[in-house]
Amino acid sequence: MRSAPTSSSAPRILLVEDDDGVREGLRRVLAAEGWLVTAVGNVEKSLEHLRQQRTDLLITDLFMAPISGWDLLFHEGLHRPELPIFVISALSGSLSDGADQVACEYFQKPVDLGALVAAVRRHFPNAVSPLKL
Repeated sequence: MRSAPTSSSAPRILLVEDDDGVREGLRRVLAAEGWLVTAVGNVEKSLEHLRQQRTDLLITDLFMAPISGWDLLFHEGLHRPELPIFVISALSGSLSDGADQVACEYFQKPVDLGALVAAVRRHFPNAVSPLKL
């Protein structure tokens, strides 16, 4: 598993969500915690970002077109097995065809924002937000 960012750096989060409103709402909540969030609307843009930028956590929706979050989940699992991945979906975990078992964390929409923030904090317990210094 990838080591957590040092105490002097905030986690770099890549958020992949095709719904503009959901994406912006999640981005704002995560950014308000001081985490460095890049939010994109499709898998193609996420793959480009992953090739160019360090990413400490990937948060992705499952059902997007033309390439799904499933494809991204398995691609990154093969190419970056150390990258923690959180999944968000309208499906309950029991209906997710195993995504809840593959991902580090699984959140059903509407996302419980407090639970999401708590999960990121648990995953990066030593990271210090630039906003909190």
